[in-house]
Amino acid sequence: MVASTKGIYRTQDDFNQHRLLFEAPASSHKVTIRTHEFMGAPHVTIDSGGQKYYFLKVELFGYRDGKRDFRFFDNQAFQIIDTAGFYIYARTGLENGKGTHISTKYYFSKTGSDYISELTIPNLKAAFSEKTAFCYALDCQFGHNGRLLEYDYQLKCYKVKHLFKNAEAAQ
Repeated sequence: MVASTKGIYRTQDDFNQHRLLFEAPASSHKVTIRTHEFMGAPHVTIDSGGQKYYFLKVELFGYRDGKRDFRFFDNQAFQIIDTAGFYIYARTGLENGKGTHISTKYYFSKTGSDYISELTIPNLKAAFSEKTAFCYALDCQFGHNGRLLEYDYQLKCYKVKHLFKNAEAAQ
């Protein structure tokens, strides 16, 4: 289990190895990470010991904030939810409709460096088209996108991840 820390990941390998730059305890005020999400800025500001550092988001893999990890993609931060088999992300933000409200949308990528797409059955089938058993199982098991993030508490994993793992073993 990774301790409650904060810092930035320069590369995906740093993320995989839990190597943080500007690492500090999550509660520390000596290191501050600003991602400028609301402004849509292409950079991250790190304040460490009174010194400011600026990094372009495209030059970084992501960052850690307490016990949550994030990946930068298209100048936005996506919370990494799960990495077994393929990556699942969440992104929470303001959404306009009948008034403005906060909503969370879910995304995925084949690896930590691939394009991030919305987590939908058609997108999963397109990304993993070579895994026919998985593609067929998606329709049978889920039926609609809203069920893709169902969690199996007995198996301690997302059902879509279990389905992916079983389909891989079958091929």
